[in-house]
Amino acid sequence: MSSENSQTKWGQFIPLVIVFFFWGFVAASNDILIPVFKKAFD
Repeated sequence: MSSENSQTKWGQFIPLVIVFFFWGFVAASNDILIPVFKKAFD
């Protein structure tokens, strides 16, 4: 097994983690954000 295959590809891993946490933050904030946007666009 070559050493190239065993190394983590950080260039692909880091954006995936960032998107995962951003998605979780937005999903957790839905209950707070929906009334705010309803007032803003009414």
